[in-house]
Amino acid sequence: MKAAGILVSVLASLVLSLAPSVWAEEQPTKKKELPQTGVLSSTAQTGYNQKSVGGLWGDPYGRGSDAGAPISGSVSRLSAKEWNMSVSNASKDPYSVSLEVAQFDARGTKVRSDSFSYTLSAGQRIDRRIASATNTVDCQLKLRQWKNLAPKAPEKDNGKAAGAPAKK
Repeated sequence: MKAAGILVSVLASLVLSLAPSVWAEEQPTKKKELPQTGVLSSTAQTGYNQKSVGGLWGDPYGRGSDAGAPISGSVSRLSAKEWNMSVSNASKDPYSVSLEVAQFDARGTKVRSDSFSYTLSAGQRIDRRIASATNTVDCQLKLRQWKNLAPKAPEKDNGKAAGAPAKK
């Protein structure tokens, strides 16, 4: 009799501890807010080798918690007179982006800046060659602004009839 009472107590506490998670209303997952500006890529004073710095939206190689970053980019030196800038849309949605390619001398002084705006369709990549300023040793690809151009999904009406007055 004592064993049955203990068994009932254990089962009751188990059911009560699991009940909130089973019966709780499903909470919508909040999308992570991504920054509007920052450095996408930099040569980090290596000149010929592209090397991402900081990873504006996390790991530039698409690993880890920020693997879903829609826009990525790189910058690398093609020759003493030319840089290559590349920007990619890894999303299924179209995006508009505003970019800056900033060139720096050995002291870290900005010697040239070029700005570009693109509308990238899903999966699109754009490469662009940029003339190098004299004595440039470092180059950065900066994201100045971005916007998802996909139409927004209509909000759920939670069972309310369209046009019905709100309860007071």
